[in-house]
Amino acid sequence: MLAAAEAGRDVAYFTFGDSKLMTDVYNMHSFLTQRKISVGEVYDLLGQYYSSVCKSCLSRRPDVSLYSFIYQQVSSSPAPDDSDRWLGQTTRPLRLLLRSGG
Repeated sequence: MLAAAEAGRDVAYFTFGDSKLMTDVYNMHSFLTQRKISVGEVYDLLGQYYSSVCKSCLSRRPDVSLYSFIYQQVSSSPAPDDSDRWLGQTTRPLRLLLRSGG
């Protein structure tokens, strides 16, 4: 999804009848786009998640899900203005097309 957003392309994401997954992905996408979270910011969040949650997990499943981590991090930080974004970080929006069928 990040690479497609960076390239300015839409993503067709098929959940093959998994309505919970479709709802979860849709809700996350809506959450990120409503808050104007950039591709670079999502990439940073993935790195933070690995460093603070997954790095010490080794073979077991993390105690905190990726989505929970993202919701918590984005909700707890103030919305930055454009001057707070680091140089070179893309501000392209994430675009997503969800399909429940296969």
